[in-house]
Amino acid sequence: MNIRTRMENYLNLLLKIYDSSELDNLDLLFESLNKIFGTDGRVFVAGNGGSYAVASHVATDLAKLNNEDKTISTIHVGSNASLLTAQSNDDGYENALVNIIKNYKPNKDDILICISSSGNSQNILELIDYCNKLNVDTFSLVGFDGGKAKEASKHAIHFSSEKNYYGPIEDLHMSVFHLYAHFIKRDISEI
Repeated sequence: MNIRTRMENYLNLLLKIYDSSELDNLDLLFESLNKIFGTDGRVFVAGNGGSYAVASHVATDLAKLNNEDKTISTIHVGSNASLLTAQSNDDGYENALVNIIKNYKPNKDDILICISSSGNSQNILELIDYCNKLNVDTFSLVGFDGGKAKEASKHAIHFSSEKNYYGPIEDLHMSVFHLYAHFIKRDISEI
């Protein structure tokens, strides 16, 4: 089988996962991001492993957006590797993201977006729980069966993968934010 055929199969797999997913909260996520432009609210983004990289990319893309001369204040929780490892070493990895976000004093004007393929990372679950208690609007983008984050966050976007494929889930999570960025930039006529 040649690479072109394998690529086509991969894209078809993405569509298959997309077709079996729970995406009702996509509209709400986009509306929430639209409302935060030019306000004092901030968007906090977090993830682990490949989802950490997706979260970093998301934070970068959102921070670069400009909508009628208004921007979004975006913070990638855990992007300071020295602080992340110090918090993990001193107070446990499961508490590190909560300890870091406390420095920013999150509030009801903010949004938390957690990205997790499994939805079961303890540090992500602790972060969602902490932000829920502060009345922060919490979103999770999850994969596989949704994990505990699907239920813990106020709004879940679930790309269902019964075979627990990380790569396709991460690709679909990233595509959500690429789509949003292109909506704001209005630079792709096909969407």
